[in-house]
Order: sequence, then structure tokens, then C-alpha cells
Amino acid sequence: LIKRAYEIYRSRDPAHDTDGYESKDFRDAFTHDLNRPIRFLGLWDTVGAHGIPTYTIGKGFEYLKFYDQNVSNVVHNACQVLSIHERLILLEPCRIYKNSDASLVKIEETWFPGKHLEVGGGILSNNEKISSQSLLWMIGKVQRAGDLLEIKEEYNDDDIQFDNKFTRMLLSFWRLIFLKWFNYIIVFLFTKTILFRDRVIPLYTDETNRNILKRDLIYKNGHWGDSFGDLKSQYSSRAYLELNETMRDAGIDFPPE
Repeated sequence: LIKRAYEIYRSRDPAHDTDGYESKDFRDAFTHDLNRPIRFLGLWDTVGAHGIPTYTIGKGFEYLKFYDQNVSNVVHNACQVLSIHERLILLEPCRIYKNSDASLVKIEETWFPGKHLEVGGGILSNNEKISSQSLLWMIGKVQRAGDLLEIKEEYNDDDIQFDNKFTRMLLSFWRLIFLKWFNYIIVFLFTKTILFRDRVIPLYTDETNRNILKRDLIYKNGHWGDSFGDLKSQYSSRAYLELNETMRDAGIDFPPE
């Protein structure tokens, strides 16, 4: 049953579309009419294109994508961390929205500095402090959503320390062997091509004051120096600078700390 469900999910046959007759028959036969509530949905830099692309004559390479980006009405709280400095177009952010029937869903979107792997975490991350703080941010959101997570000790941004010698050694090895040369090649070959594009941070303002940026849209209002050091020389993306210029032209300020 699981294998068949996955086959339908990956299929590009119109009959297997969400509204296709075979998909409807499958749902009618094997699903139950239960609307179990999901109290918290946490997402890290979700991207729409994922997996290995297929090639379709006349269309070229196509990646699997989510059916839509609307949060189901069974979700109570949805929080999403997004990367400011990722530029690879294959990793375009898949932001989430309320659907027409989900007026009570609470959605929070916060943009963190760094690239896709740094925000979400990974062995090839250049700055593991970013993923650690995005995790702490998400834990805080879970705690505020109710008694969903038992935390025995309180943590904050300043408590993050990295003392795992094996982890540091492994990360150093990968950075030396892979990241150094891979980054040189990528930048040299593709920086000026269509494979890269700055992300666009939405200009959301406060509901009660349109001259103030929505609170928590930008992590720490862009005051990242104490947490991550100087990031200006690390990234070529102008996404954050473009947001600042747009805010200045529109007379919009950051919210008070």
C-alpha cells in the first residue's frame, strides 16, 4: 500500500494528479475521514523542487514539487525559518500561506542569515552557529504553542558552545577537501549565469502600524554581529540590502527591540 501511494505521488500521469480519477479512487478506498489536529508545524528553509528531476519531451527537466503551499486547516501553528543568502535557483524557497478555510491558523515566517545548509543544518554548513540558533528559535516557538515539548533547562543564543572535537575535525576535513574547490568552481563557472538569483524577502508590515516592519520577519532585526560575526564578506546575495533599500524608500522602520 505504501509503495503504491508513493508511486502515485511521484507519477506525472494526469490520472495521478491530486484531482485525477485514480488518485480519488485511491483516497476513497484507503483513507479515513479523520481531521486530527496538528498543533505545531515547524519548517526549515523548505524548497519546492526536490528529488531527482525527470525529463519530459517538450518540457525538459522537471522536479517534483509540492501540490500547493497552503497550510491545512488542521494545523494550529506553523513556523518557518528561511534563508536570506541562498542564491541557487534550484533551492528557491517554498513559503507557506493560509488557505481560504484556515483563517485560524497562526503562521510565523522568520528570515535568518546564511545559506540553505547553514539555516537548516548539515555537514557541509560553513556556519553551524546559524543552524543552532534557528533550532533554538524553533524550540522557543514550540514552547509558546503549548505543552508540546518538555525542556528541562532553559537555553538562549549565548549558551551555544561547540566542544565536540570529532565534529570539528569532520567538518574541517569536508571543508578542506570539498568546499574549498567546489566553491571556487561554482563561483567561477556559474555566478554570472541563470543558475543563481537573489531571493526576495517579502515586505510585510505590522498590522497596526504600516510604517513598521512585521516583528520577527528578520531574525534579530539584522543585528547578527554578536551571534555570527561579520557576514558582509561571506555572501554575494544582496537580498537583505535590497530589503533595507525598499524599506528606506517606503519610510518603513524595523520594530523596536
